[in-house]
Amino acid sequence: MNRIYTKTVLVVSLLLCIINIWSVSGITMRQNFWVTRTPMHVARGAMGIAVVDGKIYAIGGSTATDIVSTNEQYNPITDTWVLRQPMPTPRNFLAIAVYQSKIYCIGGYTRNAGAIGVNEVYDPNTDAWEIKTPMPTSRADMQANLVNGKIYCIGGTTSKGVVTSVNEVYDPSTDSWSNESSLPVATAFYASTVFNENVYIIGGVSLAGKLNQIFDTRTKLWTSGAPPPNGGIEVAVATVGVMAPQRFYVLNNDGVNQIYDPKKDTWTLGSSIPTKDLVKFGVTAVNDSIYVIGGTLWTHPYPLSDFVNETAVADNLLYMPIDYGTPDPSYVLQTTPPRISVQSPLNEAYNESSLSLVFTVDKSISWISYSLDGKTNLTINGNITLTDLSNGQHNLTVYANDTYGNIGASEVFSFTTAKPESFPTLPAVAVSVFAVVVVVAGLLVYFKKHKPVRML
Repeated sequence: MNRIYTKTVLVVSLLLCIINIWSVSGITMRQNFWVTRTPMHVARGAMGIAVVDGKIYAIGGSTATDIVSTNEQYNPITDTWVLRQPMPTPRNFLAIAVYQSKIYCIGGYTRNAGAIGVNEVYDPNTDAWEIKTPMPTSRADMQANLVNGKIYCIGGTTSKGVVTSVNEVYDPSTDSWSNESSLPVATAFYASTVFNENVYIIGGVSLAGKLNQIFDTRTKLWTSGAPPPNGGIEVAVATVGVMAPQRFYVLNNDGVNQIYDPKKDTWTLGSSIPTKDLVKFGVTAVNDSIYVIGGTLWTHPYPLSDFVNETAVADNLLYMPIDYGTPDPSYVLQTTPPRISVQSPLNEAYNESSLSLVFTVDKSISWISYSLDGKTNLTINGNITLTDLSNGQHNLTVYANDTYGNIGASEVFSFTTAKPESFPTLPAVAVSVFAVVVVVAGLLVYFKKHKPVRML
């Protein structure tokens, strides 16, 4: 009876595991679809959204009645929200960026002062805020992008309500600001993200309509890319290649999901936001899973009027991008260590004291080295010969550093060597033979002289 019970429990447990794996994979491995997650505690829109250590922070924004300083942290793994230390200055439509695991909240609108240049930084590890040097030009309705340790705040709306083209750069390491080349076309309420050290300013509100303005932070020059299919007020997030191909997902106030390939400069469309008439929402990504958080619902109570009712929401929508589960090849190339295949020596015994070190590497490398018997690594340029190996066991490991800074190591090979036994040289053999001949000849002479007498 106990055996039957035990077998039944094992079978049921196995089935539950299979069902659980199936359900999880059903969520994580599907593509181009939306699912509802746990909402925020405080319904609001026009907030700043940032990610630190895999957790999402929703900071500031506006409720149905006020501009707030609320700071909430979301854990995607547990699907839970917790309240953290509020931002010192309540504001909405602020710019936000992360540098060295700290969140910089720059500019935005306050209750009474309009657009401001306030720069406040939040440390999630200490749950504390610090005031930094303010942005020179007070602005809101813009985005902040981090490139090579500097935060680019471009365009937006000034305190006088003017859409601007200013490009101001903040250096967190020195707490100072500088100016860079201005936007070709002044823009606010745009979508923005970064690819290959280029800052993309997509769509938004401008006199020129639909635009894709690209700033190269290395050359300080502006160029143009293919414009988005739809214009208007937009936000964007980039998948970086961890779990999906590198793309920009640009979402506008109509809920349209526009997908941009920065390598090909082409656009496609994905599944639209399921919530209709949602505006002022925030967007971010964790491991290439995209989250649309909060926002405001617009309703038209009078069909023939432009009057709009706005209702703040706390929604949390998860979007799994197209080709999710397929890391981008360039990301794999840039982040995985080189693989080293050693053909010689192998885990064998060798009857020699010199061995060829032969190997291949699957990526371009900046240096390669090897360690023999735990000694200091020796840098080499390619295959070499290991000479004067002592008799006995040896351990060998080959290391390689690729051009992206990833270091790989081969498996550890254990082998033994033994010097071949020495054989006499030709002169030594000749001397030995001569000595034997002399001895034999001497013995013959001796026996001939001492021939025994035969008795009759």
